[in-house]
Amino acid sequence: MKFPAFHFLAAVALFLSIVVVRAEPRPDATASISVPAIVCEGCAKSIGIACRNNREIGGVYVDVKKKVVLVEGIDGKPVPDEVLQKVIKKAGYEAKEIRRVSGSLADARTALAAP
Repeated sequence: MKFPAFHFLAAVALFLSIVVVRAEPRPDATASISVPAIVCEGCAKSIGIACRNNREIGGVYVDVKKKVVLVEGIDGKPVPDEVLQKVIKKAGYEAKEIRRVSGSLADARTALAAP
C-alpha cells in the first residue's frame, strides 16, 4: 500500500501543531524597573549581563535615556519582584520602582519608545 506524500505532510503538520505550542505571555509577565543610577551604555551592559545570567529571565532591554529596565520571564511567566531586585543589585544598582506592564517585552519596548 502506497502512502501518498500529501498524507505524510498532513500528518507532520498536525503533529507539529499539537507539539509546538507557543506560550502566550501572562498580562503581568513583563516588568518595568526604574533604575535612576543608569547613566551610560556600560551600566546597561552590566545590568543586561546580570539579567541574562538569571534562569528566570527570558529577555531584557535597558533604556539608558529613560533609566528603565524591561524584563520578561521565561515562557511568559512573571519574574518575582524579589528576584528582579536581587539581579539589579547584583549588577551594582538599586531598583527604585518595579511595576508590571501588559503585553510582551516587544510591546513594552514599543510603548517605552513612544513620545
